Amino acid sequence: MLFTFVAWSLRVAFLGYDGLADLTLAGVANEALRAVIFVSPVLLYLRYVERTRAARFLRLVAPSRDALTYLPLAGAAFVA
Repeated sequence: MLFTFVAWSLRVAFLGYDGLADLTLAGVANEALRAVIFVSPVLLYLRYVERTRAARFLRLVAPSRDALTYLPLAGAAFVA
């Protein structure tokens, strides 16, 4: 947490705070930098401390064949 606080504080101090996070190039770059600052330490922690992959740690698995059959039908029903 200290790393993310220091990194974000340095970013705000040197680059300024852009409250407008819209879909301009500056807004997209701002959100990408935010993702790198806040997600990278979590991924590094899982890799080097927990010694596991993030997908396995979060128990993210591929959907089953039944889900692959019903998800498009559920999506079509939602759109309809």
